[in-house]
Amino acid sequence: MTTVAEAAAAVERLWPLAGAEPWDAPGLLSGDPSAPVSRILLAVDAVADTVDEAIDVGAQLLLVH
Repeated sequence: MTTVAEAAAAVERLWPLAGAEPWDAPGLLSGDPSAPVSRILLAVDAVADTVDEAIDVGAQLLLVH
């Protein structure tokens, strides 16, 4: 199974951290890098509704941009 760290590395290969703007908060902001991930929810913002949706659909990782 994929881990949070492996998923983060895949995202960083597609969108390198060097491309972040000064106001961005790139990279893993919270969580255990070694935790297993089988479902990821993509969202525009990490707000209460998207966190609730991630929980509702059984996502172990919330990826926002």
